[in-house]
Amino acid sequence: MRTTYLYGTLALGLLLTGCSSDEINDLGGNGVADKEQTLYVNMNIRGDIAGTRAAEDNGKPDDPTDFDSGTGESEISNAYFVFYDAQGNNVGDVVNVTLNNPVTSATGATIEKYYQSVVPVSLQKGQNKPTQVVCYINPITPAELNSPLHLIETVTRTNLYSTGTDGKKYFAMSNSVYYPDENTNTKPRIAVPVEENQLHSSQQSAQDALEAGNGVVDIYVERYASKLNFKVETSTAYEASTSLINNTEEVPVTLTFVPERWALNAACRSSYVVKSFRKDLPDGGSAIAGDNYTFSEMDARVNAESITGDSDGAPVYGSIISAANKWSWNNASYHRSFWGVSPAFFSTEYPEVSGDVTPQMQTSQYYWSFNQLANGAGYAADDESSHYFHTTTVGARALLSKNPAAAVASVIYVGRYVLSLNGTELPAETTFYTYLKGNNGNARVYFEGAGAQGNSTVNGGESMLRRFIEQASCLFKYDEDSNEYIRFDITKPADVTKLVSIVEIAEPSEEVKDGLKLSERYRTLQFKKGANFDGVFVAVNNGYQKIGATTDADAGTIDLLLANKTLMGNVGYAVKYETGAGYFNIPVKHYGWYRPGNLQKEDNKIDWNQVRIGDFGLVRNHAYSINVTNILGIATGIGGLDNPIVPPADTNDFFVAYRVNILKWALLPTQDVEL
Repeated sequence: MRTTYLYGTLALGLLLTGCSSDEINDLGGNGVADKEQTLYVNMNIRGDIAGTRAAEDNGKPDDPTDFDSGTGESEISNAYFVFYDAQGNNVGDVVNVTLNNPVTSATGATIEKYYQSVVPVSLQKGQNKPTQVVCYINPITPAELNSPLHLIETVTRTNLYSTGTDGKKYFAMSNSVYYPDENTNTKPRIAVPVEENQLHSSQQSAQDALEAGNGVVDIYVERYASKLNFKVETSTAYEASTSLINNTEEVPVTLTFVPERWALNAACRSSYVVKSFRKDLPDGGSAIAGDNYTFSEMDARVNAESITGDSDGAPVYGSIISAANKWSWNNASYHRSFWGVSPAFFSTEYPEVSGDVTPQMQTSQYYWSFNQLANGAGYAADDESSHYFHTTTVGARALLSKNPAAAVASVIYVGRYVLSLNGTELPAETTFYTYLKGNNGNARVYFEGAGAQGNSTVNGGESMLRRFIEQASCLFKYDEDSNEYIRFDITKPADVTKLVSIVEIAEPSEEVKDGLKLSERYRTLQFKKGANFDGVFVAVNNGYQKIGATTDADAGTIDLLLANKTLMGNVGYAVKYETGAGYFNIPVKHYGWYRPGNLQKEDNKIDWNQVRIGDFGLVRNHAYSINVTNILGIATGIGGLDNPIVPPADTNDFFVAYRVNILKWALLPTQDVEL
């Protein structure tokens, strides 16, 4: 006869306690089935809830008043239990249980309601009895969950929730993962322990024990999703100027940012089905190691005083910061950790510019283009409702990369500028450039040029082409009367006509950049292919050279490639705002940002050399709220509307005043749900 063990169902909370596969040797065992049998286990599925307010600036993750129940995000359609023996191997079949009639908690604090149930586990003769269990709520693909623990820890999902026929969102949840003991060698708990006295040989025995409150296995669960709210209160017009050639007076230009959409950029596209603390490989490989960080190893990373790279780029962690300044990222009393790794944690390459974004990168962390958002992706500029994303955390390799700003998940707020020139509003979607600084320290604005003289297409403004030409001090002509090389004179129409015929504003080619990582927003002055360069000389180190087919010092010629490199180095770069498009980039702060003594809190600037693991990122079952109180400066320009938006590595200024409030969204509101 087949024997079934019944387990009482755990109260479903946002967090589930569990044992990792690394702890299985400490679990001992509950014996071996001497015949086919069904055992029964009593389980409580618990929901954390306390308070509904946002976290304060100190961001203490262990402040119970920071919990929030959310709205409609705790619906349950089904619950699955997967049992394991002490070695992490599957025991019995996956058990699907109906959860009914939540029980009001008498403990208060972080638990409001929980579910109870008796769960059967069928065993074959000679099979190990279960010693641990993982619970999945609303699993997206439950058939794949019946795998050994060491495999489950690496499984990912692309969906955060499913939508039922009733129109409700059913969020996928699984055991909370945390460190139950903060001793040096403690491993994270993934599967919940099941003791031998919690196994019952009959359903009636299990039910009696459940009603008596004896031998119940408590499970805490958390959603895969993280939640983000974003809003902007106001925007201050940016006061710039333009200046006409040969005129010292500045003409005022007012830039008013008109937002169109927002989105979460560089966010992961998948989540682990259980919260992960897996190690990254020493060689930086794309796989993850077969072992979890111990508590001390993880603490040494999130609370490292410094992070540097060795000669091979492998991270080297400094000593742990003082106890007074440490971030408490784990709380065993709440059955939860406020940190965890995501698939992005194991990435080894991050883009410096949009041209670095590969299809492979886009499958891991996604970078949006302006046109994608303008055509409906992302969210409306005034959409302040909750949206849900995958956990996105990064490790030391990201912080040591050449562009850590592109590694962390960030809100991008895109729109177009409406310009007013000396009090007159310009047509919508006017393309402009910024170049140099005005008397007030803000950028000077220039416009497209046209015609033989390259004059501005905007009446009363100056063209970028003419400004570049005026700036080009390396372009000469030969004067036979004086037998000298003299600069082209921008006050002479003939000289301007000649230069306009041979140069153009362009994004430099890869050959011209020659390995230089230059953002797609930058434009410079370049020679036109096939133009008539007769009478034009380029000043270089070895004198005045004609533009020819080859670079030949004896012949006094340089090729077009070297000429363009010289010209680019001479005039520098302007920032293009194609159709007036620009964006603001706002990295999402996590709890680590609020640790005492953090050096990153001043002046809305980020020193990426000082950023530590845990300062930025989204973690499952956490709620983030970004409130932009004012937009004070100018957006980052967008030169190509179809190019992925990659936050620049060449600036750490953020001209938005904002505050991030993090909620511990680990709550299950009161619900009567029948699965």
